[in-house]
Amino acid sequence: FKQIFSFAKQLVEQHNDDNDGEDKDYIDAFLKQAKNDQLSRKENSTFDMDQLISSITNLFIGGTETTSTTLRWALVYMIEN
Repeated sequence: FKQIFSFAKQLVEQHNDDNDGEDKDYIDAFLKQAKNDQLSRKENSTFDMDQLISSITNLFIGGTETTSTTLRWALVYMIEN
């Protein structure tokens, strides 16, 4: 979990460094909204770095689990047939 968390942190840092104003993916859109909320001094904003890193980690873990389960069942199906 620590490695995935560290990887997500690196992704966010790379996106902060390479920000050209265009939304290319989820991280860019999240960072843009976080900046907008910060500029408008929105107090109840949930767009912060901890939330972003948690979301990336959850998406990565969820995607990994789904992929591994699908591959496992495909392998079992091929063995049986």
